[in-house]
Amino acid sequence: MTERGEIRTKFEDLSPKEQAKIIMKERTPSPDEVIYTPTIEFLDPAGDLTREERGKVIAMGDRTAKSYRSLAKVVLTERDKPPVEVEGEMMDATSAFYLQYALGARSSEEIAHTSILEQVNVGPKIYGGDPPIIMEGISVLSALRDVCSLRHLAFEAFSSRGGIFPENYQRIPRQLEEIGVGKELYAINEDIYRVYLYLTEKGLEHYIRATPREQGEKLWKWKWRVLNLSLDDSRQVTNGTFLNHLSMHPNSALSLREALVELSSSWLPETQEIARDLRNLAEAGLPTLMRYTEASPFMSSLEKKKKEIAEELGLVSGKVEREMKSRSKLLDAKVTLNSNRVFVAAFLARNGEISYLEAFDKLRGTSSEQVSAYIQRIFEGMQPYDKPPKELETVHVRADFLMSLGAIYEAIRHRLATHLVGRLTPNNGFTTPSIYVELGIEKEYEKAIRLNERAYSLVKSLGEEYDVFSDYFVARAHLIPFTMRMSAYDIFHFVKLRASKGAHPDISSPANELAFLLQETQNSIFKHLTLRR
Repeated sequence: MTERGEIRTKFEDLSPKEQAKIIMKERTPSPDEVIYTPTIEFLDPAGDLTREERGKVIAMGDRTAKSYRSLAKVVLTERDKPPVEVEGEMMDATSAFYLQYALGARSSEEIAHTSILEQVNVGPKIYGGDPPIIMEGISVLSALRDVCSLRHLAFEAFSSRGGIFPENYQRIPRQLEEIGVGKELYAINEDIYRVYLYLTEKGLEHYIRATPREQGEKLWKWKWRVLNLSLDDSRQVTNGTFLNHLSMHPNSALSLREALVELSSSWLPETQEIARDLRNLAEAGLPTLMRYTEASPFMSSLEKKKKEIAEELGLVSGKVEREMKSRSKLLDAKVTLNSNRVFVAAFLARNGEISYLEAFDKLRGTSSEQVSAYIQRIFEGMQPYDKPPKELETVHVRADFLMSLGAIYEAIRHRLATHLVGRLTPNNGFTTPSIYVELGIEKEYEKAIRLNERAYSLVKSLGEEYDVFSDYFVARAHLIPFTMRMSAYDIFHFVKLRASKGAHPDISSPANELAFLLQETQNSIFKHLTLRR
């Protein structure tokens, strides 16, 4: 037996507890591989990487807590090394890492969405062939909400899902440190971090026992799978001060300019800092076009107006009694009126010889059964990997959720939509993964949630001047009102991806509810929506 085979056999002979410790050690980066200082820059400004290698770095950034710089360095270092055998496959180390990501997300044919390699050709050519903009060390999820709610910009890799957060992988807002509460908040975060590691290890032990390797499944893929399952649960206790990665792809310089005005006008200091650093970066490549991107007095005033109107209407939120084990859920969903006729009329008008209005008027006098028959003919022959007809963009779905913050950040990765995320507060309760109830460690999980709420209350007590920083201490498990408006074309992708068993547990349930509701009430179109199992 080969040495590699002996190592694999030894691992498989270990107890679940010992296996869990090994996986955690393998997937926790060393301090010199991570980044703790907020950084916004072009990925590969010197043009050292190929387009495919840039895509590889971004893909890897989604599955680890390692910095982009560290990942790019590894790609460059190992570029010219000869292939090595990894569990029967010939590949280089970074290819193996990228393959893990690709297999984890399945193929682009299967989920019918744009490949990550097709999302990296943006940015000024002066910086080496259109590199994407990357952000690291963005510590508050409210700022990520501001950035990722922008229209006309694409985003990837802000979850660090497949890597365990290393020690000290957090940042307390400078303003809170300056007034003397930083030390106490840091101590609270350290306690949360210890619970996070404990839950990760216990979750790993559980999934190692409960998730046998499939026939022919590589050991590295199985390790990846059980770790992702564990982290989907344990990350729920972390708050917005734990760091994140984000790669950003403006689809034009004008959209970047519009984004800078919006980000500069935010009430959140973190978002304003992002805008400042992003503007400095953009001005280096597009100095003239990036003029006049300062904060808009009108947009800056909207937050105050929102608060005033809410108070006048008596809509100020308060602490509510909540069920400890509450789950994220779909509250309501609405579809464009006469959606079947709208879709068929758009189908006839697109590249046709009649106008949409003519087609829609003709369809008014056509029975619902006949319109449904036309829709059946249109969808006939569509395979799971096919994208639906483009004309579905004329039909829109508005869905209202009460969803955990962690699930919301999975949802807003679907960029072609309007996302309305409510104020981040612990007032609506939180989700509790069923695994911790089954394992009898629910109290440890709740302890970490209470620690977050203690930090939230501490910042709230500092007065209105510092209220903006309370958002930082809302856990990923806390439930937040969330509204999503998306075209039916994109709903097919959203539901196919997020209703699957491999999706975040707090998003798969409401996504399945949405799919069921659409199929029940809008059967002619959405009965053709095939969920990925």
